[in-house]
Amino acid sequence: MLQSRLAAPVLTLALAVGACAPADAQIIAQADLSALCSHPNSDGPGEPAGAFREFLATRPTPDAVRQRHPALRVVLPGQPTTMEFRRDCRRFFVTLDAEGRVTGGRFN
Repeated sequence: MLQSRLAAPVLTLALAVGACAPADAQIIAQADLSALCSHPNSDGPGEPAGAFREFLATRPTPDAVRQRHPALRVVLPGQPTTMEFRRDCRRFFVTLDAEGRVTGGRFN
């Protein structure tokens, strides 16, 4: 009974949220992630590469990184995450300076 009463509002919310972001932007953002990192050591974490490394040199805030790369999960120091090893460059563990700006990090 409770499930049937919740189904309509949940479906409405899901459709509304999905309508807010254009599908093309989501596809582009996800495809763009492979250009952000390189894996110099096949067993180790990825490192920032190319234009993303240059962007990090400007010392952006974590929110600026999230805005520029919405499909990228920005993980702050001390933030809990799962332990699986990933090579898809979707999670970026940032290194912050004293002002809370991103100075580097690693992909996992």
